[in-house]
Amino acid sequence: MIQHDNNKMYGTTILSIRKDKSVVVIGDGQVSLGYTVIKSGAKKVRRLSGDSVIAGFAGATADAFTLFERLESKLDKHPGQLMRACVELAKDWRMDKYLRKLEAMMIVADKSISLVITGTGDVLEPEDGIAAIGSGGNFALSAARALIDTKGISIEEIAKKAMKIAAIYVFTQIIISDTYDEKNDLYKDTKSGFDSNDSDIQVNDSTQVLLDDLPPQKIVKELDRFIIGQDDAKRAVAIALRNRWRRNQVPFPLRDEIIPKNILMIGHTGVGKTEIARRLAKLAGAPFIKIEATKFTEIGYVGRDVDSIIRDLVDAAIVLVKEKARKALAKKALILAEKTIVNSMVGEDATEESKKIFRERLRNKEFEDGEVSINVRESKSMLPTFDIPGMPGGQVGVMNVTEMWARCLMGAKKQKLLR
Repeated sequence: MIQHDNNKMYGTTILSIRKDKSVVVIGDGQVSLGYTVIKSGAKKVRRLSGDSVIAGFAGATADAFTLFERLESKLDKHPGQLMRACVELAKDWRMDKYLRKLEAMMIVADKSISLVITGTGDVLEPEDGIAAIGSGGNFALSAARALIDTKGISIEEIAKKAMKIAAIYVFTQIIISDTYDEKNDLYKDTKSGFDSNDSDIQVNDSTQVLLDDLPPQKIVKELDRFIIGQDDAKRAVAIALRNRWRRNQVPFPLRDEIIPKNILMIGHTGVGKTEIARRLAKLAGAPFIKIEATKFTEIGYVGRDVDSIIRDLVDAAIVLVKEKARKALAKKALILAEKTIVNSMVGEDATEESKKIFRERLRNKEFEDGEVSINVRESKSMLPTFDIPGMPGGQVGVMNVTEMWARCLMGAKKQKLLR
């Protein structure tokens, strides 16, 4: 799974279909920055090695062009040997300290074989001739598999229909994800223990808040919003997640007596195994990474070693912790700012009822065009200095002792007009 940085440009979906003696590689042409579509007609599919190889990329655009150049050099070194060129590229991609940071995936195909190349050292050949990558890859893959046996439709038409279906579901998924995040934020606001009237604001740990009020039935309903079908699997993992959470609530002497159970999900590509795990991790507030068991493929093991996998997991956990801390500080800062503005309007000695009235008016944006004067800490200025006579370059600094103690005890303040 590619971890997207919202400051980078990304191409979204690439689909490859092979049937009989024909092969099609198609891209949606979309380049996005976060959730904003920057360009809709980008060429993410190119011909290489004298038009004998078709390649498409999903991920960061600049990284993809770097990989195109590397792949073309490998094809020039091993002409007519696409498999070998891709394995060599995957090895470089994994081992090189610069290449391993690239965020992209590639699908390459020639007249005889189709391959998926990832930055984890994976070179995978789809068993049914259909492969897809990118944010809409799962949807395009499922749609193509559903349409592949339809009679009277060429693979070009199948590819176009599958990409249209993927475009619809990617758009819907983004809307649902945004709504889901907003719901969680509102949920945490009501449960985190904030009281805007309190002078000492305590930010409680809300990592497990969702699971407190989510029995297995509600966990299944949350999974139903993103995953179609797989009812038995969703019930099983919901019960397992709830049992793991209940075990964590047991005191330690007794907790060791309860053996935690893991889950093994087996099924074809595209049935929802990874998405179920990803959604469970999000509900539990746990880091999530995806690892391919490439050592069991026909090509041989070229995957990452254990320390690299652990490092990726730690990096994902650090991102979660930072995001959680950022949200907690943002909420605290918002409440403190509101308190400061209300006090500047009605005074710190005003009754609580008066403060409440002005607080509600402030939240209703009735003072958008008004101005308030707020006491803010004054930045410390440099000490005045004087040159010492007879000593070129020698200087002496002077400080007011009263001003020094005022800064140490309560800080110098000045009024500032804000809108």
